[in-house]
Amino acid sequence: MGVQRRRRDPEPFGQATQGQGLETTLADQRPGRGHDRLALQGGPVTALDHAQTVSVNAVHPGGRPCYRARRGVAQEQAGPRRVAPVTALLEPVVSVRGDEPAVVDARGATSWRALDARVTRLVHALRSRGLTSGDRIVAMLGNQSEIVELSVACAHGGWVLVPLNWHWVAREIAYVIDDAGAAAVVVDERWAEVMGEALSRADGAGLRARLLVGDSALDGFAGFDAYEALLASGVEDPITDAEKGGPMFYTSGTTGDPKGVRSALTTVGGPPEMFALMAHSFGPIIDITPIGPHTPPGDTASVQLVCGPLYHSAQWVFAMFALYCGATIVLQHKFDAAGLLDLVDEHGVTNLHLVPTQ
Repeated sequence: MGVQRRRRDPEPFGQATQGQGLETTLADQRPGRGHDRLALQGGPVTALDHAQTVSVNAVHPGGRPCYRARRGVAQEQAGPRRVAPVTALLEPVVSVRGDEPAVVDARGATSWRALDARVTRLVHALRSRGLTSGDRIVAMLGNQSEIVELSVACAHGGWVLVPLNWHWVAREIAYVIDDAGAAAVVVDERWAEVMGEALSRADGAGLRARLLVGDSALDGFAGFDAYEALLASGVEDPITDAEKGGPMFYTSGTTGDPKGVRSALTTVGGPPEMFALMAHSFGPIIDITPIGPHTPPGDTASVQLVCGPLYHSAQWVFAMFALYCGATIVLQHKFDAAGLLDLVDEHGVTNLHLVPTQ
């Protein structure tokens, strides 16, 4: 993957495909912002620079997965990285960055301490609904803080998170609910209507919780409980019997019905720290040094921006593994080039995941 600084005539934004020469058009969206142009020949992503270092997070089929960009000069990452000792998923970061932002979405920021407390309450609340190890939780959520805290909760409760494509219609959603054997459904109010139709089609025999995220009244959504009310009912007692769970992503169904893909991430059992081991090995590859109790004072945390939907495995991995390394996660629900540049500047983004058809 060759990286060049020379100017080319870019294709209209969002129309390039993998294998073609692709040059970022993001800089064109905000002229005069001081962003240097980078062109990646035959690669699936581009990146642009600002006052901080921005790392391109992408797996290129013909080479190593990540490059650093600073002032328009691309360097392949090399050299040893310090990795903090692995002890737990959130606790080591909470002890260092407790009041700093862990997750930022369109509604604001959630601190590490608040995220830890919400995850703890969520685990206990879902267990009180009868969810046990190995149960599947189907979630139709946007790029918002709830999908992050639900992912962390599954990693401690031994549950399998099944993120749904929010473009699916009721028939497809109903199929996945039954195929996955869902024990719980969590849906944002934006898709409550199509989820209600899907549930009327699905067998849903094993469902023990139907949760609605948002401020919408529950009238008209029979059988749903408010996500925040359930979360508030949970206690903040330590999770002494935590068990690893993980995500199971469904294919797009281009050759038939969507299929659930199981992997090492999906495997239930063992301590949650197994995720930390994977994340701490992955972090340095994308230029994120794990943060923990032994992090030297003054170390600056990374900031990961995710602008692709978290129902895709790549975006989920880049978001959650960065989080488990102590990076702040900034979520953009739907890609917008100008809005992305605003987020980069506002939050001091250091890492960014993009694809050609963004």
